[in-house]
Amino acid sequence: KYIRDHKALSQEQITHLDRHGIPNFQGGALEVTSRFKLLAYSQERTWTNGRCFYLWTIAWLRSHGVTARSVFTVDHGEEFGGKSWVKLQELRKLSAGFGCTLIQNHTGHPEENAHLERAHLTDDREFYIPRVLQITSPERLLDEATGYLYYYNTLRAHSSLD
Repeated sequence: KYIRDHKALSQEQITHLDRHGIPNFQGGALEVTSRFKLLAYSQERTWTNGRCFYLWTIAWLRSHGVTARSVFTVDHGEEFGGKSWVKLQELRKLSAGFGCTLIQNHTGHPEENAHLERAHLTDDREFYIPRVLQITSPERLLDEATGYLYYYNTLRAHSSLD
């Protein structure tokens, strides 16, 4: 997710993020059934950062006792191989080694990852829009995001789940 989305944030908020060196991108992993979410941040959307986020997510799940086969859906961003068939195959091979499956959505079809796209809207409305002007450093972003994730994963009512 590109944090500086002009559809979500005001120019004042975007300028504030720029002034304080806040990372540009949020990586998100969402478990569809429970709506459990993990977040990470980076300055650039790169192949290296994408693989690191992917491996971190798998490591987090495995270290917390999740042993079930996982299915990850990704878009066509450079961080997940983009248009490179070779990179996508490399990521699929890496996934298989951890008991995971990787599915790449079709280009221009964000509805194929509708749950995460909807979660991005929630992030904007419940985290970035009300909190962004209080975030004055990358470290503060991580502190605020940790609090938000606690709220999102444990306290927030998810209406579709009753």
